[in-house]
Amino acid sequence: MTISQESRPLQVLIVGAGIAGLTAAIALGQQGHQVVIIEKSKFARETGAAIHVPPNCTALLNWLGIDPKEFGGTLLEQIHRYDHFGNLKYLKDFAEIRQKWQAEWYLVHRVDLHNYLKQRAIQTATLHMGCKIVNIDVDSPRPSVTLDNGERHEADLLLGADGLRSVVREVIGQTPPPPFPAGKSCFRWLLPTDKLRHLPATQEIVRDPGVFIEWAGDDRRLVAYPCSDNTMFNLCAFLPTAEAGDAAEGWQAVGNKNALVTGFSGFSPEVRELVHAADENLKVWELFDMKSLPSWVRGFSALLGDAAHPFQPYMGQGGAMAIEDAVSLAVLLPAGTPVHEIPARLALYEKARRSRVDLVLEYTRINGVDENDTTVKRITAIKQGQTAIFATMATHTKPLRYADVAVTYTADQFQGIYRGKQYHPCDFGEVIQRAKAYNCEKMMLTTMNLEGFHRNLELVRQHPETCTLTLGVHPYHAGEIYASANEPSYLSQIRELGQSLLREENSPLVAFGEIGLDYEYLDRADKETQARAFKDQLDLAVEFQLPLFLHVRESCADFIDIIRPYLPRLPKGGLVHSFTGSVREMQQITDELGLNVSVNGVCFRTEEQLEMVKAIPLEKLHLETDAPWCEVLSGDEKIAPFLEKAREMPPVRKHNKFISGQMVKNRNESCFMERVAMVVAGVKGISVQEVADAAWENSVRMFGLGVR
Repeated sequence: MTISQESRPLQVLIVGAGIAGLTAAIALGQQGHQVVIIEKSKFARETGAAIHVPPNCTALLNWLGIDPKEFGGTLLEQIHRYDHFGNLKYLKDFAEIRQKWQAEWYLVHRVDLHNYLKQRAIQTATLHMGCKIVNIDVDSPRPSVTLDNGERHEADLLLGADGLRSVVREVIGQTPPPPFPAGKSCFRWLLPTDKLRHLPATQEIVRDPGVFIEWAGDDRRLVAYPCSDNTMFNLCAFLPTAEAGDAAEGWQAVGNKNALVTGFSGFSPEVRELVHAADENLKVWELFDMKSLPSWVRGFSALLGDAAHPFQPYMGQGGAMAIEDAVSLAVLLPAGTPVHEIPARLALYEKARRSRVDLVLEYTRINGVDENDTTVKRITAIKQGQTAIFATMATHTKPLRYADVAVTYTADQFQGIYRGKQYHPCDFGEVIQRAKAYNCEKMMLTTMNLEGFHRNLELVRQHPETCTLTLGVHPYHAGEIYASANEPSYLSQIRELGQSLLREENSPLVAFGEIGLDYEYLDRADKETQARAFKDQLDLAVEFQLPLFLHVRESCADFIDIIRPYLPRLPKGGLVHSFTGSVREMQQITDELGLNVSVNGVCFRTEEQLEMVKAIPLEKLHLETDAPWCEVLSGDEKIAPFLEKAREMPPVRKHNKFISGQMVKNRNESCFMERVAMVVAGVKGISVQEVADAAWENSVRMFGLGVR
């Protein structure tokens, strides 16, 4: 799509002068295009509640030269969530994490924002108000709109920014799904902050500026937050529609105050005070949702904002997504864009935006789940993780990079052997290629015993840009060290092999292990043999001065007792991999011993394990697959919500029907690293980018992994 410098400015026709339409007019006007806006309202009685301008939105407004402080933006400082009795359940202070976003989070009055956008837009665009559309043509070479007074407006590009009940959607979408009731209605009203300072029950909630507050019951909630330079408080009360009276989907319907007061009569005193203080003419509207449209674009026409994807108000992202749409269109349609390229660029707009919008929509729906919903325990972590959406967008994200620090190449499954029978040849070269295709750039091959070390080293020599290896004896194989034929030579061989490899420039040997204790499988080696092997190998580790690669299962207390005295002589520390213990045990390992921890799919099996994963400090976290075992179970309802946007994996076949180039069913691979990161991010309530970056940096810092 080359740009001809001789191309004239595009003629753009926007239907709708809400936040989406006005922002599109500003952004496209800055690109030099000629914009006309058609709006059915006369804006004679503008009303509206406050809205959020989160960091992803603020960054784009700043890009347009707009500062929310110019129209009374109130900086969000904290979020407080209470139950309906007034007990604090959650507190988030944004002072520490604001720098990550590189943009502020504001609370603004919708009318203030809208008026500001309108004044900016009409500096370069023409705005026609009070218009009734009788016909829209999107199939002609130049789309057009005809008004009831006979006026006909045509353009190179038609944008539908006309909200939930979009008339443009009806034309672009062929047979678009109709909006449907979401089961809730929202009462909204504004109160002066000074008034709340003088009401006994509400003095405390306005003491500190910039605090967003929510009180949640089983099937209802009240939200309160300041706007207009902290001079006004915005109130939104969500009730089941059946209790709300004659709610309407528009913004102007007057609500039944008695229904509001009755609906929150069982809440804490400050909530009852807030609803009693509401005006008699408070507004109420019924909330609607809509299934995803088949397409947002058609020829030279496109939808944006609520016309394309209406949002419920549970996460403050509806306006932000509309502004993201508008700026995205402007970026894809710069000055000099030839008219004939518009359809292709609109298709790219939809492709670029749809997956993000779908993700934020899903987070919004999840955040709107009631406390009495049977799925609420499964999605609590997602609700707490809502800030990950805009925290990631407000920064310049880097490509995700993964280092899989535990891969057992020598396992039978990678050699094509199942239950002792060879079904297919070793396909590990294809495993490596798939890993790279899914952003896994490095693999650390786990050595289980001497025989496995030689096989690992052979593979590392073939793939030095991807693979490194460890050296040590797994507790399963501890008895091999002391077999009568081998006893003093086994450890001597390890010493000689390690010393030889460490003399190499850019040595592929990056860790000593896998060593440790495993009391779950004592049939492989008894406790005494495991402890002896662990101590003898720690003595070797002191000689090598490599970071440790450690194993502990059902043996944490003994593990700590054995390793603790060695750690002062092992300044590079180590990693306890595939850790499935308790929160307390993890804290002993990370805080008391100073070791790091890595996780994989087997660490997500129970609620207790998920709590442990959530508690791992980011600076101590590594990621792994422990392939070919320990896969992430995408069907597990505890973690499935975190994986809904995971990339589709290559085709799979059973091992007895193996075809080169396809994955083997139920065999874990490094290409699943992304899914490990997604679960960790979901549990922690942060972005996948933060998890991936932290784990990559921790693994490279500890092991090097051949990263130059």
